Amino acid sequence: MQQYKKALLLHETVVTNAARIFGERSKFYLGRRRLLGALYCCDGQFERSISVLEATANEQATILGDDHEDYLRTLMELGRTYRLSKQTNKAMGVQERVVQQWKIKVGETNRSRLDAEEELAFVYFQSSDLERGSQLVEHVLEKRPVFNPEDPEPENLRSAWNLSSIYNKCGRYDDAFSVSQPTVQLLRASLSEGDPHLLGAEYELAYCLYRSGRYDESLPIWEHIVEMRRKNCPTSELIRLNCENNLGSCYYFAARYNKALPLWEHVVGEVQNTLPETDSLRLAAEHNLGLCLHNMDKFTEALPLWQQVVKVKRETLPEHDKTRLESEETLSNCLYKTGRLKEAHRLFSHVLKYREENKATSPEDYKDTLELIAEVESAMEAEKVKT
Repeated sequence: MQQYKKALLLHETVVTNAARIFGERSKFYLGRRRLLGALYCCDGQFERSISVLEATANEQATILGDDHEDYLRTLMELGRTYRLSKQTNKAMGVQERVVQQWKIKVGETNRSRLDAEEELAFVYFQSSDLERGSQLVEHVLEKRPVFNPEDPEPENLRSAWNLSSIYNKCGRYDDAFSVSQPTVQLLRASLSEGDPHLLGAEYELAYCLYRSGRYDESLPIWEHIVEMRRKNCPTSELIRLNCENNLGSCYYFAARYNKALPLWEHVVGEVQNTLPETDSLRLAAEHNLGLCLHNMDKFTEALPLWQQVVKVKRETLPEHDKTRLESEETLSNCLYKTGRLKEAHRLFSHVLKYREENKATSPEDYKDTLELIAEVESAMEAEKVKT
């Protein structure tokens, strides 16, 4: 977020001078203050952003009226800040109101209306209403103007990038690919390789290829993205760590464990110092590193990672959850391979209880757990004979 620091310092000065020269009730001052609030949001200062934007919106409503374009733009920025600060219900109330006002004032191809509808789509997505979110972005994409290579910020490509992101999050990977591939081709023709818009679009393309099992196609894109993020982001920047984690997954599924291992060791080292135990990126990175070590037969190194993963999943997921059971089973195997047979048997038995309940739908899982318990019991018998 360093790129916003200089802009913030400059704009704070602009706002101060605008108040002195034009007055605090002037359109110019209020417009500059809206931009200042938006910059606070971009810098992650959500409380400060909300305070500035709420005050600005209230004054604009009084001075300009609650259907004025400047007021609606401030409300949209306020709604975005609510969304990014996870205040989803507030964001939805604000953005639905903004969209309704734009529908009354302007036609369906108006840029401000389309921007507001797109922002509302992301609120729907955040509230898990994936269908309404994807439908709204599809509508926005249809109404955006045709791509113009001379336009420095092509709005229809931004919408396409957002749509591919929603498709990915909905698991509609074929749809995501059909949108993201041409988007990336167009952006590559007009933007530099490190441009954040291009990197964002490449991320969505790489992700849908990866999730579709097309690792060979996904891998060079991830390598390029990570190369660019390493040039422009500090080692602890979450966007960089997320990309490195995904690149590690591609290496892993391509059976290139020696490439995946140091990458995940780096990511886990960073996230354990900066993120809470329950954070999804931290949990995914610990899971991935643990799996890589486990499959390389490095059970001693894998054991503390799986203990941590299982601890968090037990706190956050029900006992019958499939991903929790898979992690508990892998932890059981690490305990078994490191000679902690009684602990391994106890945990395998716990997993088997739930596997047995679901053996009609997942017979292979049940069979695998039975075989592992038999192995542990055989090892326990052999240990008894030795003693």
